[in-house]
Amino acid sequence: MKIAGKIFWGLAFFLLLIQSCSAENIGTYNSGNWYLDLNGDGIYSPSVDIACMWGAPGYQPVIGDWNFDGKEKIGTYNPDLSIWYLDYNGNGIWEPGTDKTYNWGAPGYQPVIGDWNFDGKEKIGTYNPDLSIWYLDYNGNGIWEPGTDKTYNWGAPGYIPVVGKWITASPALVAPVAAFTSNVRNGTVPLTVQFTNQSTGTPPLTSAWDFNNDGVADSSDPSPSYIYTMPGIYTVNLTVSNGAGSDSEKKAGYINVTTVSVKPVAAFSADERYGYAPLSVRFTSQSTGTIPLMYAWDFTNDGENDSNINNPMFTYSTPGTYTVKLTVTNSAGSDSEIKNGYITVYEVPVAPVAGFFANKRSGNVPLTVMFTDSSTGTALEYAWDFTNDGKNDSFNRNPTYTYSATGTYTVKLTVTNEMGTDVARKTAYINVSEGQPGESHAGVALTFDDNSIDQWYAIRSLLQQYNAHVTFFVNGFGNLDEEQIDKLRTLQADGHEIAFHGMNHEDAAIYLETHSIQQYLDYEIIPGVNLMKNAGLTPVDFAYPYGSENGPLTTALQAYFSHVRGTHSSINDPIFYEYGSNQLLIQGVGIDDQTYGVTMNEIYEGISTAKQEDKILIFYAHVPLQTVTGDYMISYGRLENILKNVSENNMKFYTVSELQ
Repeated sequence: MKIAGKIFWGLAFFLLLIQSCSAENIGTYNSGNWYLDLNGDGIYSPSVDIACMWGAPGYQPVIGDWNFDGKEKIGTYNPDLSIWYLDYNGNGIWEPGTDKTYNWGAPGYQPVIGDWNFDGKEKIGTYNPDLSIWYLDYNGNGIWEPGTDKTYNWGAPGYIPVVGKWITASPALVAPVAAFTSNVRNGTVPLTVQFTNQSTGTPPLTSAWDFNNDGVADSSDPSPSYIYTMPGIYTVNLTVSNGAGSDSEKKAGYINVTTVSVKPVAAFSADERYGYAPLSVRFTSQSTGTIPLMYAWDFTNDGENDSNINNPMFTYSTPGTYTVKLTVTNSAGSDSEIKNGYITVYEVPVAPVAGFFANKRSGNVPLTVMFTDSSTGTALEYAWDFTNDGKNDSFNRNPTYTYSATGTYTVKLTVTNEMGTDVARKTAYINVSEGQPGESHAGVALTFDDNSIDQWYAIRSLLQQYNAHVTFFVNGFGNLDEEQIDKLRTLQADGHEIAFHGMNHEDAAIYLETHSIQQYLDYEIIPGVNLMKNAGLTPVDFAYPYGSENGPLTTALQAYFSHVRGTHSSINDPIFYEYGSNQLLIQGVGIDDQTYGVTMNEIYEGISTAKQEDKILIFYAHVPLQTVTGDYMISYGRLENILKNVSENNMKFYTVSELQ
């Protein structure tokens, strides 16, 4: 059908005009062509009256307020297909995204228009002239809904439908109550604001908008758009009227228009930067930029937002050095200031109690021993006397010392802070003997990683059968229950070493891409070591999670461990340790059944090579089980074959702490 028409002139003006006056004017319709008497003089004047095309031959004309804005518009009804075409915006041009089409009725039905539910809004309907049945769209959505819409049998076959307000008295008008909102209330010039009229009362309502409260009406549209071109704070007033009266709503200071925003520059200061825990700090923003500014404070630089106010207070409860970050944002952008190591929180001083232990207490000359401080107290100074001769040999916290002469040595540690001094002396603590000429050091260091405590405990008798002492590298110690910790203590009492595999099993290489070495130590090393020390399982050796070795980090770990174990993919030189070399970094090869592809023949050859070259071969595994069902598991059969082969070769079993 031909639905797209062209207004020859002024249809929008015509619709506004017929709404503004109470009189209705005549018009005619012919096969889709409309001729409307705009001035009501009954004379067609092309320069005044209006003609447009809407519909097609055979269509029937309809008039109604389709979008309920108080203005009547044109429309047509196709009686053959019972399809309605309604000009929703009143411009006489078919616009698919704006105008509406409904399928309401049936072939031969006649169109009717009326306010069926008395809400002041016109809706569509149809009349069946053969059966005299009316079908009325009560809610005005163009969809037949049996529970909502209505049907009546009124008339007789052949009757013509008419619609009207038959009651003589008009229903009582409801006086208006003015109300409105807007899509924005703040912004920079030029600021475009869309106002939405939410007023109530019997329609039609007339609107008078005063956007700057100067007493002059700026718009009569129900919901207009307005552009503020000058900075300022504006009061907006809406007055609505109908036949029952008028009402106004005035919103003071409702629209705030500013000049173009200046991007912020973040800056801040603190009233305290040093002190004992708990330390409360008042931060003051000194940022610049067009207000309003939004603030995001991160007082510990952990990536989490701690406050959104401009001058917050924060209490540091844990000793440490903290980096502080402030991010400020406005409509023009954002900026951050980061102050590294800005706040330093000290632990409240505690009088010292001296304590220490060694990674080995006996061995052949020369014997290198790593001593580990276990003292309590804060801000300690250390003085070590490794031979109890009255002379201080080291002032480091965790020193290494090499005994070059045989003998039995008493070791003394003196610790001091501002609260006092304490001494720990261990008599006959280190025993250094002369090695036998030509004595072999060939052997195997068998290690297990992660935290399969129950499965490790289950192989105690197998290890005892071959007099094998092994090293268990434990991670996630904080997640173990007391029963598992007791099992570790029992394994340690059996002569096995309980070593450290990380607090959180973090991949060091990945972590150090976005963190410092000190952050790694604070996150992965120090908390876990302290937990194990408190449980009586002080670790002196460390295995990298995932074997993810980092050179500078290994150097830093020397302050905490005698040996740091990485991993290697095959049995060759890097995993053969030479006794007496005192290497910090050692390498092991994985021997789980299915994970690393190392065959038993390769393992036997590696053990043979270690014996021939008088070296120590380092292995690592994970979960020992009777039957292997997946990766990171070693079967009892494979484990016993290794233990048996080492024993048959008269080789030693070493813990990692015994590697000199």
